[in-house]
Amino acid sequence: MKKVLLVLTLILAVSNILFAIQYFILKEEKKKLELFQEESVKPIQQKSRTGTYLSLDNVNFRFAEKIPVLLKNVNADLIPQTKSGVVNFDDPNSFIISIFKADAYIKAETLETIFKEYIFNYPESVLKLDRIKFLDEKENKIYLNGELKFIIWLDFELEGTLSYTKEKKQILIEANKITAIGLSSAKSLLGLVALNLEKLLPVPDGRGISVKENTIYINPFAIFPPPKMEGEIKSVNLENNQLHIFMDNGKSVPVPPRPIPNAKNYLFLFKGDMKFGKLFMVDTYLQMVDTDEKDDFDFFLEKYFMVLADYGTATLSRDKSVKVTMPDYEDTVKK
Repeated sequence: MKKVLLVLTLILAVSNILFAIQYFILKEEKKKLELFQEESVKPIQQKSRTGTYLSLDNVNFRFAEKIPVLLKNVNADLIPQTKSGVVNFDDPNSFIISIFKADAYIKAETLETIFKEYIFNYPESVLKLDRIKFLDEKENKIYLNGELKFIIWLDFELEGTLSYTKEKKQILIEANKITAIGLSSAKSLLGLVALNLEKLLPVPDGRGISVKENTIYINPFAIFPPPKMEGEIKSVNLENNQLHIFMDNGKSVPVPPRPIPNAKNYLFLFKGDMKFGKLFMVDTYLQMVDTDEKDDFDFFLEKYFMVLADYGTATLSRDKSVKVTMPDYEDTVKK
């Protein structure tokens, strides 16, 4: 009987020990589960800063099919114009490119397109522009010709000098020589007969340019299609048969290491929130590079996703960056 009691006592003691161990294990597992659940229900970061920074170099940026601008050394902020505070890269009207620093190079053909299709493309326009050429780079000379309506349509040629006025933040074309119907007239002579370029070339408000006496004033940030730009111009000159506009407001943002550091032609978007395609990035870290870096990266914002989807690649890295490689837009059009 004593042996039976002893065995029962030992079994009871072992049972209590096992129960205590099991209780301790279950308690620890419960703690882990609660901790996991707490971490799981923490809200995912859904917003960082408003706007997205842009660093860019050697990009032939197309504001429209026929309006490319070569951009170099760009440091800028993409400022959303929507309540969400998100840069929608698929909608050029949804954000402004606020430029801290940049070099922009514009070809004469690009200016021709802007003058023909945007500035003077309205029913009552008195100008039918034919061509724009850059002449003497040392003296910043420019040439325009076409037809000008003054009672009747007259063939005209204009030679002028390019400059910039910081006060009005405008590019100037000062007419030095105007020729119509084969008669050459200096601007002073036009003034003597009560005529000047302002009277010959009236321009309605909202076209991005104005004419005062014999000078054409151009607002460079108002003549391009969206996305709109803003910045502080430091200098304007002709260089390599292009109009070179240098911008710098002294507020450049430090650029973090790029996902593809050795790329020469690229767009790098960082910080802030951005939407492209059906993807949404918080604290954006995205770099787009040129497949072939022998020439500048030809990038058309309106059709970039089509080029990426059909010909490009996108990869994700452990640092949560997105690397995009895609060909020049012009090369995809030829295919």
